[in-house]
Amino acid sequence: MPFEVRTAPSEPPEEFLLSNILIIDDSKFLCAVLRDTLEKTGHRAVTVNSIIEAAKYLKTETPDLILLDINLPGAVQGNDACRMLKSSPSCKNVAIVLMSGAPPAEMAKKQQECGADGFLVKPFTPPQIVEWLTTNQALFVRP
Repeated sequence: MPFEVRTAPSEPPEEFLLSNILIIDDSKFLCAVLRDTLEKTGHRAVTVNSIIEAAKYLKTETPDLILLDINLPGAVQGNDACRMLKSSPSCKNVAIVLMSGAPPAEMAKKQQECGADGFLVKPFTPPQIVEWLTTNQALFVRP
């Protein structure tokens, strides 16, 4: 399986729809595919193409989930951004899932190093994303 995640110990809610998924990736195509896929299944998703855009969004919104590309343009890479987000009081309980084309072993290491809740290895298909969200819904239940 091309993706892994730590799962939360609590049971998922009966009806599972995320109302605020933040997708941070410099690929506008991937952002559009992810957003469209998630919205077709009833979730609500917002896309941004940089950490700067994400920071602006996070000033007023607290997402249920952040899908974060590791290889972003600019000075702050995704794993550094993850560390900063996890240390922020407003985002410390938000599930952050890293995305990259790196091998699973490397992704698992980065996940541990930056405190992410999981990772997805690119490329993945829209059905795989939906399956992954459904399988790992316990991760998104906030304390």
